[in-house]
Amino acid sequence: MPRSRRIPFRTFALVMAGALLWVDQSAAADGIPVMQHLREQRLQQEQLEQFQRLRTLLRTDDAPTQPHTAPSIEQAPGACWPLSGIRLAGNQQLSLADLAPALQPLIEPCMSPAQVNRLLKAITQRYVDAGYLTSRPYLNSRPQAGGTLDIVIVEGFVESIELSNPDLPLSLRSAFPSLLGQPLRLDELEQGMDQLNRLKAFDLVADLLPGSVEGATRVLITPRQLGNRWHLGSNIDNRGSKATGRQRLGLGVGLDSPLELNDFMQLSVNSTLKTGSSYSRGYGLYYSIPYGPWHYALSLNQLQYQAQLPGKRLYSSGQSAFFSLGLERNLWRNQQGLLSTSWRLEHKRLDNRLADYRLPLQSPTLTSLEAGLNLLWLDDGLWTAYLGLSQGLDWLGADRTQRLRNSPQPQFRKYRANLLHLRQGLDPDWPWRWQSELNLQYSPDSLPAVEQQQVTDHTAVRGFRQQVVAGASAAVWRNSLSQPLPLDLPHGLVLRPALGVDLGWGKYDHGSTSQRLAGAYAGLELSVPGSQLKLDYQRALHASGQRRQGLEPGFWLLEWVLNI
Repeated sequence: MPRSRRIPFRTFALVMAGALLWVDQSAAADGIPVMQHLREQRLQQEQLEQFQRLRTLLRTDDAPTQPHTAPSIEQAPGACWPLSGIRLAGNQQLSLADLAPALQPLIEPCMSPAQVNRLLKAITQRYVDAGYLTSRPYLNSRPQAGGTLDIVIVEGFVESIELSNPDLPLSLRSAFPSLLGQPLRLDELEQGMDQLNRLKAFDLVADLLPGSVEGATRVLITPRQLGNRWHLGSNIDNRGSKATGRQRLGLGVGLDSPLELNDFMQLSVNSTLKTGSSYSRGYGLYYSIPYGPWHYALSLNQLQYQAQLPGKRLYSSGQSAFFSLGLERNLWRNQQGLLSTSWRLEHKRLDNRLADYRLPLQSPTLTSLEAGLNLLWLDDGLWTAYLGLSQGLDWLGADRTQRLRNSPQPQFRKYRANLLHLRQGLDPDWPWRWQSELNLQYSPDSLPAVEQQQVTDHTAVRGFRQQVVAGASAAVWRNSLSQPLPLDLPHGLVLRPALGVDLGWGKYDHGSTSQRLAGAYAGLELSVPGSQLKLDYQRALHASGQRRQGLEPGFWLLEWVLNI
């Protein structure tokens, strides 16, 4: 809040003029350091969660070995039993209606041992198709002429779930909360294995072994490969804002299963390297914990910055806090795809100031709830898709109404969609990589800047960093093509040139004029396992209302990433 003190008119006028300048510069970005930090933190969190989904889908472990073989009866040449019918017992997981389509074509008035065996195999296969790997049918008694064929189905149960190495810091109860004592179902087994294998340090497989009694199955979890539970990462780049400094340093440390609950924790810190009174610093905590098909995530981020206004002695400063609580549930999975639903509660508290004066329009407190669907699909490359709806709420002390008539609406509603396609050449002599990504957002409301979709940025349309464009409704289409050079470099070095073209469209609100942009980049990436060095040249190609010669000049971006 402003201090209660008398100030000279000249100083007051400078502050007000600076405030107007700051508001004008921030109409789309609302303080570039804040917006950029929050966007990047949200993007990193989404990429981490997407990587964990992809890791579960790309697991290459073989199907679990089955402890039993299909039952059969001895065949006597020429034998045939006239039967009055078939009677099933023990089928609890699959009803008669579920089994009938597979059995009716095989039932004959007189059945030979071979026909009976085919019937038993059909029942076994029907259970396997439904995901029950260890369920088996047996004849209750030897068939008698004129009698019924009595079949007992032993659906089985999971007797135990064990780790071959009990010292592993993992929780089987969290991975398989409802499997013990129940018939073994493949999707529950895979869901539990997916949970354990989300973590980088563990690569596990499951073996099915006979239990101590008939129908019992032991599930033995065996490590195929174990890695370091600690993960260290750092990055240096020149992607910061001009106001606080281009050069930035980021550090992060992650730990797999810190509480031995198949959980994950990551701490991060980043700061500009510019010396002087202008700076930007951010801190972050991410924690996730699964339970069965559910996945819970907590994220906390804080940013502080200070920047001197161009040509003035006034400083803008601020601090922002971002909190999110996420919930995700797997809905469906097979060898090609993964579908999940997610819910995320977000709370943002921004405090931007000019000198000692708080800027109300640039300092909103927002709470929102977003619900969405996530899809991963492996077919002709990798496809990922997201569709979500976000609604502003008045929870947790959030702003309830607009501050001014045409100011942003805190009780907003917006829709988001994302589609990404990644494919790679199959020819080992020409392993090109193509990536195309489409990001869409629509809102009928005038949105706070932190809720708008950025159109110009290194994560959006590349080639712009002086012109800031964002909108309540926007679309960004990014395309990149890269190809590693066929060079025999030492230490596993790979040199990969890349080209890309991006298109963007944005509209601040329904009453404003839309803007169209296009940009391109050419880059070079030098990588070894665990480290990447990227050099990009980005150039604006088109911006609405500007001649080509009036576009901002091209610029170079450099980034070095190191992961241990």
